[in-house]
Amino acid sequence: MERKERGKPRTARGKVRPQRRDLPRRSGNLPNPSPCASSHMSFALSSCSVPRGAEYRVLGWMLNYYEAIKYGQHHEKGRWTLKIAYIDYWTGGIRNFVPLEPELRKRGHETILLHVGSFNTPHPKEEVLEGIQCRDISYYNTRSIYKMLEMERPDVIITLNTTQILDRVFKMSCNKLGITSAYLMHGIRDFGLSNDVVIDMLEKSYNSLPKKLKKSGKYFFIVIPNYLFSLMKYNPSNLVNFRFLKVIYLYFKNPGKAIFYPRYCDEIVDDKCLVYCENDINYFNKIGYDTDRITVVGNPKYDRLLEMLARGEFSVDLLPESVRSLVRSGKKYAVYLEEAFPEQNNMTGFTSELRDRFIEDCAERFERDGFTLVVKLHPCTKPETIRASHRNCILEEGYLDELIYYSEFCMSSMSTTINNCVLMDKPVLTSLWSASKIWPNFFIEVGVSNPWNALDDKLDLRIGQDAREDYKKRYISVLTPDAVRNVIRAIEA
Repeated sequence: MERKERGKPRTARGKVRPQRRDLPRRSGNLPNPSPCASSHMSFALSSCSVPRGAEYRVLGWMLNYYEAIKYGQHHEKGRWTLKIAYIDYWTGGIRNFVPLEPELRKRGHETILLHVGSFNTPHPKEEVLEGIQCRDISYYNTRSIYKMLEMERPDVIITLNTTQILDRVFKMSCNKLGITSAYLMHGIRDFGLSNDVVIDMLEKSYNSLPKKLKKSGKYFFIVIPNYLFSLMKYNPSNLVNFRFLKVIYLYFKNPGKAIFYPRYCDEIVDDKCLVYCENDINYFNKIGYDTDRITVVGNPKYDRLLEMLARGEFSVDLLPESVRSLVRSGKKYAVYLEEAFPEQNNMTGFTSELRDRFIEDCAERFERDGFTLVVKLHPCTKPETIRASHRNCILEEGYLDELIYYSEFCMSSMSTTINNCVLMDKPVLTSLWSASKIWPNFFIEVGVSNPWNALDDKLDLRIGQDAREDYKKRYISVLTPDAVRNVIRAIEA
């Protein structure tokens, strides 16, 4: 772990000791161990036959242990247990943390999800979702991210984002408070030759004047004050030299580029960067992460899938009833892995109306080929927003892996769920007609998806095995169910 600034509590080996919420700080307020405790330890050591100088190292370790026990840190089975805060902008991303929960709890760590959902829409102050305690920033009666972290005082945060302006707030706040920050990927970041297309998509989605005006209140009264407050705590000199104005201007002028290729990266680089695959290292090097901060851990959401594939545990009984009846009656279906573009600022101009029309067109087309269309909705998509209606279409919210496993083929454009299709050896189509013609062609370029150029074209369901094997090595990398263990090992290190 990289050394923190001077003045933070350290173990005998020089590592920063995790701070508990209710602990007084070491810098001036943490009382020394009692003279009685210190003298007893010294006497015990002087009675032992140890090499000269070694008694001081052992004494230092024992005093550190004494402090930890006295002031609230836990020690279990030879390791420190941690208070870990998952960080997100809302509760919708909780599915990315759920795979970590059983192992973290098994190892004695405490977890909580801290989010800022009320910055955008009303959220409960506190709730339990998927067995995880969740607290909105409003729970702390503040709008300051720094103060929320200061009151909760986790040892480690695990965040799903690293390049937006509020990510700077989290990182700088953690740095000042002595909290270890770890970034955990939750989707593809590097789209190869299609990166410019992705940036253009983000620009069109976030850069229109009406959208900027709509969000202006949030930025002026919440985001920018948070940024300036954390910057003042982290590095006041950047207020004096007016660099903060350049940062704010970049996010206002070119939000897509500022998010995809941020500048002034000292404000966003977390202590640890946990990525899916080998290819991700290059991207995160470009945005300021040193290689020694980056660890390839794999995707924790694939652990269950890989275990089920290895054990042959898939069963028709695991499917939702509507699809189960199809399979048992011998009917075939295709899965559309919907991507919630309308919910993400109508990305690429893909509005709710266009999505409805696209679903109906696909349902009509597949019916001619003898396939039922099953639409697997993105977690951000609410079923009531889908107005599409067709006798050959079924909407489903969950059962991602089960739906893919029993399908004939899948359809998507830029979703990470295409990796699930690759792992289950399913054909993938990427539509290049309708509004989707301006989507990135990344999965086509790397050979794991086939282009569907026009609605009435013959469906190309071939699989390029060589291209897929190369893709697995570069873009999935961890092909055993070890991602969760890899993440926890990196967090505990």
